[in-house]
Amino acid sequence: MVLPLARPSWRARLEGYIEGVEGSLAHRMAAFIDQSKTTYPHIGRYVLLGPNSNTYPAWVLAHFPEANLRLPWNAIGKNYRA
Repeated sequence: MVLPLARPSWRARLEGYIEGVEGSLAHRMAAFIDQSKTTYPHIGRYVLLGPNSNTYPAWVLAHFPEANLRLPWNAIGKNYRA
């Protein structure tokens, strides 16, 4: 008998979302994210406690406080400051 390997399970949860048409907050955020490959200050750098994969969305959300979106409390690296 072959037993499947146990895989770690991440329990991600969507804290909120936005949508909209051209000129809306969602559209402006999408344009900002598209341009971030040249403006993100930590591009090419990764450290467990930050900057990391949670630092990037935290950086994006910091530019759009009116979105009223947040990362969960356990998003390691979300509070990283250079």
